[in-house]
Amino acid sequence: MFQTVQACRAVAALSVVLFHAFAALSAEKYGGLRILGGFPAAGDLGVDFFFVISGFVILYAHRADIGAPARLKRYVWRRFRRIYPVYWLFHTVLLLAILAGASADAHFSALDLLTSYSLVRVSPTNTAVATAWSLFNEVFFYAVFAVLIVNRRLGLALFGAWILAVIAASPFNPSATTFAGVALNLMNLNFALGIAVYFGLQRIAPRYGPVMTLGSLAVLLLCLVFLEGGGLREGNVFVRAAFGLPFAGVLLGLLLWERAGLARVPGWLTFLGDASYTIYLTHFALVSLMAKVGLLLGLPTLLPPLLYWLAMSAAAVAGGALLYVLIEKPLLHRVRRVGGGRPGLPADAAAP
Repeated sequence: MFQTVQACRAVAALSVVLFHAFAALSAEKYGGLRILGGFPAAGDLGVDFFFVISGFVILYAHRADIGAPARLKRYVWRRFRRIYPVYWLFHTVLLLAILAGASADAHFSALDLLTSYSLVRVSPTNTAVATAWSLFNEVFFYAVFAVLIVNRRLGLALFGAWILAVIAASPFNPSATTFAGVALNLMNLNFALGIAVYFGLQRIAPRYGPVMTLGSLAVLLLCLVFLEGGGLREGNVFVRAAFGLPFAGVLLGLLLWERAGLARVPGWLTFLGDASYTIYLTHFALVSLMAKVGLLLGLPTLLPPLLYWLAMSAAAVAGGALLYVLIEKPLLHRVRRVGGGRPGLPADAAAP
């Protein structure tokens, strides 16, 4: 896998961590701190970036499987082992903590449990892993892509119909806690943009990588200043979708840059990319815990807001990275051995 993909996954994960740390500290019960004029609220766009990366990685990793139904079992196993074992472990731990009294919102019916463990919407429940809502979209995308493997023509027709349905349903903005809301979420267009990145990588000369990267970053900055800074994204699904285009441009530019032999990714950034899934799954709980502890210690008044925010974010990232080393990495190693895979291969998942 391209090193720049891992770097992008790291950046997306860090963005979401910074967003949730900001959201926690800006809450009145944790100090109501204002940080950088509220601009870190744009960090949730890291999920959009994750979806673009996902579209690219799934096609890149499984392009040879399209139209080869005999490879469906291999595809399903690779996607299952990447998403579910680690998620199930952290979800179960947090669910037990909720049921033990860590939260008053302990209402889980059989359908709720089926929803949260299958990552398929059959009830509107929130999962114990607060950030797992995006995994419902991932799993739906995986299912659509599976049809491409079974039958190329049918899969292309289904994929095209899905994208058109997403666009057509955007004015109605169905609730994300319903199956229709997952399937028709406008953010799903980012998967298609990621697939477009794959085709762009085949057709655009690597020498254009630096220009595309810098140009896309400039467009992204303009979107952040004029759309995000102007508050236009709130309630405007088309404006939010517009962020996917510069994200796709950044990813494509970096891939071309790396293919040209010009990009060098630091080892620590590659490591954070490898650990991004665990960081994504665990950081919300870690941030919430640290916000409570920080309030008891009086940190909102002892530390400057910016320093407090950065320290909390860094601690959440460090905690997630440690859990990756201690839990996710050995768990994936064992799961790959069970499935007959080569445990030394890097993760090829598109999940955060």
